[in-house]
Amino acid sequence: MKKFIPMLLAIVCLCACNNSPFGDDTTSDYAKEEVKLWTAELQKITPLEGKKLKVEYVCDPSMDSLGQFGYRFDVDHTLTLTSSDAVGALHAFYTFCEVLGTTFDVTGTILPESVDWKSVEGTDSIVTPHVRWRGIRQHVNFSMDISSYSIPEVREYLQNMVRMRMNKLTIHSYPYQWYAEDVTGEMHYAGSFFYGNVHRCDRWDFLKELTKGRNDSIFCIPGAEAVWNDKAKRSDVAIAWMRDVITTAKELGLRVQFSCENRHFTVDQTKKLAYILTDNYPIDDLEFITEEMGGWNDNVPYATQQIDTAAAAIKALEADSSFNGRVKNLKLGIYCVLPHRIGGLFQHARQTLPDHYVTVLSQYASRGVAGAYPHFITNADDLKWTELYSWVEFDGQMYIQQNHVEGIDDLLKQMDATAPGVQHHSLLFNHWRTAENRTSFRYAAEATLMRDRHQDDFYKEYASRLGIDDEKGFLDMQHEMQELHNYNVDHHGNVGFAAIDFWLNERQHTEHTMSELRLAAEGYLKVGEKLTHLYDNATAQAAKDYLSLLGNRVLCSKLYLDCVCQGMALADVPREKDGTVAPENKKMVNEICEKTIAGYERMLRIYAQQMPDRGCLGTVVSIWNGPVYGMMLLNHNLGGAPLDVPVSNEVPLDAPPLPTFIKAE
Repeated sequence: MKKFIPMLLAIVCLCACNNSPFGDDTTSDYAKEEVKLWTAELQKITPLEGKKLKVEYVCDPSMDSLGQFGYRFDVDHTLTLTSSDAVGALHAFYTFCEVLGTTFDVTGTILPESVDWKSVEGTDSIVTPHVRWRGIRQHVNFSMDISSYSIPEVREYLQNMVRMRMNKLTIHSYPYQWYAEDVTGEMHYAGSFFYGNVHRCDRWDFLKELTKGRNDSIFCIPGAEAVWNDKAKRSDVAIAWMRDVITTAKELGLRVQFSCENRHFTVDQTKKLAYILTDNYPIDDLEFITEEMGGWNDNVPYATQQIDTAAAAIKALEADSSFNGRVKNLKLGIYCVLPHRIGGLFQHARQTLPDHYVTVLSQYASRGVAGAYPHFITNADDLKWTELYSWVEFDGQMYIQQNHVEGIDDLLKQMDATAPGVQHHSLLFNHWRTAENRTSFRYAAEATLMRDRHQDDFYKEYASRLGIDDEKGFLDMQHEMQELHNYNVDHHGNVGFAAIDFWLNERQHTEHTMSELRLAAEGYLKVGEKLTHLYDNATAQAAKDYLSLLGNRVLCSKLYLDCVCQGMALADVPREKDGTVAPENKKMVNEICEKTIAGYERMLRIYAQQMPDRGCLGTVVSIWNGPVYGMMLLNHNLGGAPLDVPVSNEVPLDAPPLPTFIKAE
């Protein structure tokens, strides 16, 4: 932070004024509402003595390029918020609140027990963010993310993002999910949620009870279930919902980028898709990214073809006067997790569109992205034109607890070494579950805002904000969780993948190494012991809430891995030459499957004891429709057991690849 001096030419507006220095828009109105809300809350805790609080807004256009924002609190209790736009003024205000002890988290807000107004009198500061554009990349493709939320729930999630001083949201849509198109002459509807794998919630009484009132039989967004069998109407519901999501994000001040894959489209077809998307959605930026490329798909010509097509389409759209003004920027993206390929593809993209930003998703998990970084970023100019994607949660392990702090820290240190003292352009993070990842989420927000945010310093301050007095115990627990997470990513990267298709065959249940899973399960027990000690000594409600949820998820992670280990016993059942099981061995299959199913369902009942958001319910739905239902099918197909629930007749239109790690040489 540095001293804040208002520019003489800046436009000033008191909060009592009808006009805003940032323009009369919904974000300005929202900013005033937020300032009014939280100043009132803080004054309820500790009233201001003397003069009343007065808020002034100053618009300083020179702050725009770096996204700076500042606040000043005078002894006469005038709070001046300065930025180039309304969301920047909000970020200045939230910074002021955090200095006073407020903690804005992705799960909600923790207010301080007392407010020391005197401590901030005369303070005067400007924040230059570590990263200009920082926020979240939502794939909106699995049931534990916002894909099933109502719009009020989405709004709450996005509000918490903004309160954490994030300013950008990228939404990626796979084909058939959030846009309808006929660019090839054949109509492809939206509304194939979760890749077209129908997530039933009416085939287990416990699950049916959990979803009662929101969904009768199919887990999905509001309004879609009622028109489920009408593809066109379901498509309309999906598009309308996504339009509301994007509109809400923009009203709150977020910059919104829409990401899609042009795959086998021609240049003209890609252009047509751009028109369709910008007709439907009020986005700021549009990104064409390559289809995910990993060890199963080492196809450089295909990836290069997608890059060339997208680049040609971008050039054509920019030369098309009728497209001008639809978006601020058109961008080219690369999703390649092959360290020996990413460098060449990245350089090809940079040379093809040298004056355009290139988005890059280079590996799985935050530590993987940090490891891939030197394989494609070698100088400050390349970094300047790159929008990096990392993770606060890895989708290959969404059924177990994770920690991505170390990987995020490592990546930012490398970025700082590449371009010392320079503000970085963009870093966004993938995630699906929300409450489970609040620690990594908070660190991602802080580290992209503040330079040199050391992990341990973060943990110590976070413990203090949560009201956890045992700082050393909290550090030890987080370090052990980080070490366990690293082990899990290195040894069984897809043990908790939420793509339903992969659980409908035996391989996904049996391909892991038993000793590694047992070691990981024991690791969760050790973390759980540390959490129990912290919880038993906690007095603050915020601390108890945090530790209780994390303790639940750590226990469920251990129980989940136990179930996977039980299911792996199927690999030991004798088989005939054609892979079937002889009648005399079917009972062995039945016993294994029934024990495993019972274990999963017992774990899910424990998981459901702590569900602070809709995504938690989505995780329960996902595990039942994935590992549990898959085990039921195996019991039926291999063991001859009756199938109590009908086999789904839905045919998925698309599918994500199973995460496959290719280590760098």
